[in-house]
Amino acid sequence: MSGEDKESDTSVKIIDNEDPDERVLVLKSVPSRYDFESTLQNGTYTLETDLSNQNIVVFNNQVNGDWSVKASVVGNEITRVSDSTPYEVTSFKVNSFEIVGTGSDGIVAKAGAPDINKVGDISTKVTKVSIGFKDSANSLVPDDELTGKINYKLFDTPDAN
Repeated sequence: MSGEDKESDTSVKIIDNEDPDERVLVLKSVPSRYDFESTLQNGTYTLETDLSNQNIVVFNNQVNGDWSVKASVVGNEITRVSDSTPYEVTSFKVNSFEIVGTGSDGIVAKAGAPDINKVGDISTKVTKVSIGFKDSANSLVPDDELTGKINYKLFDTPDAN
């Protein structure tokens, strides 16, 4: 008889990808910007700001796949917008992780312990950042604006090497 319908059951089982040649590791997003404000200081600035809805997101498709994200201040400086005068950044922290200076490894996110879900989109919340810089000549004045960039790099190792 024509017009008769039949159905086939369909299922999809997601399995771990253990082939290192098929690894998918992607740095999907980082915080969009960090904004600080300060009054004039006598040469040394240490500023902190709280954040909400800012995350470092990594996609990982292997249960046993280690990874880490390292952050750095581009050029280790911020510059005055009006005349491009550079100011050395002496400290920059993402959450409690120092990314500038001797002894800092710059790691701001990494794969969790083996018993923690390490696959799919893994999100690390960024809730607090701080910056330290010097204006040795005390050349900053009210309404000056300083800009810089924070670079994030994804590594397929737990120690960002």
